[in-house]
Amino acid sequence: MKEITIKGRKYLYEINRHSGDYDTSGWQETIFYNATPITKTRKKYWLWGPTVEYFEYNELFRLHIDIESPELTKNFVTKKVMEKIDLLGRKEEIARGDILEEQPCDHPFVSKEYATQPYGTCMSCGKTILE
Repeated sequence: MKEITIKGRKYLYEINRHSGDYDTSGWQETIFYNATPITKTRKKYWLWGPTVEYFEYNELFRLHIDIESPELTKNFVTKKVMEKIDLLGRKEEIARGDILEEQPCDHPFVSKEYATQPYGTCMSCGKTILE
């Protein structure tokens, strides 16, 4: 695995290449991993033996291109990788509960309980408005 830094964050990536058995067609993919290893334990001989620690890396995303291919332009590869990195940011936003963007409201419909009340509730966004 090789290390790469994108937008100040470190990632690991691995390139898998497979050539076809009977023709020249094949596939290539690049798998990106989180750079922080996850420590796991297992038995050395499946059910018995000493407990052995090993490291795994959390897979973040896959691209079905070889990012080190000389046939692809740097601009194309950067565009593809940045699309996936932006989607990772979206997953973090969803986990925080930030699903929609905050929409500005000019409070067109303010409801008051009585006419001389100094505040009311906007019917569009639900905020309390002082007038």
